[in-house]
Amino acid sequence: IDMAVFNAKDLIVVSGEKEDIEHFESLLIDRGIKSKKLKTSHAFHSRMMEGVLDEFDKILEKTHLKRPSSKIVSTLTSNWEDEIFSQKNYWKEHIVKPVRFWQGLERVDAEPFDRIIDFGPRNVFSQLCFQTLSHKQSRKEIVSLSANEKGNEARQWLTGVGKLWEKDI
Repeated sequence: IDMAVFNAKDLIVVSGEKEDIEHFESLLIDRGIKSKKLKTSHAFHSRMMEGVLDEFDKILEKTHLKRPSSKIVSTLTSNWEDEIFSQKNYWKEHIVKPVRFWQGLERVDAEPFDRIIDFGPRNVFSQLCFQTLSHKQSRKEIVSLSANEKGNEARQWLTGVGKLWEKDI
């Protein structure tokens, strides 16, 4: 079993073989720890994804990656980064290493900022931000580019961009 995602202090996702996950789930049940099996097609962010790295590398070879104009907190390193986003190995590591979302949010929370923009599906990211950030600075704003409902995500994203435009962001 691999630790796959650290979404919050008490919300962690593990990846692994079905039998290993079932055994781990039984251990959690025995200890009275709530858990939920996620229905996914692959064991994302784990060693079990190593088999796709060669194919992904071929795709990356055709891709021109650019350094962002501003530093961004990486969910791989939990640090403010810029240069690594233009490195192909960074994206390959993201497939097989855990997402450190919670630790990244803690890094963001330690800095003054105006707003966070959620580009993800539905508004999972925004909800985790509300749960994790201390909100000690009143100007913190979390803007989601998608609705909390299922449906046409492209339409939801465009609606979110419209909301940003309305706020002069």
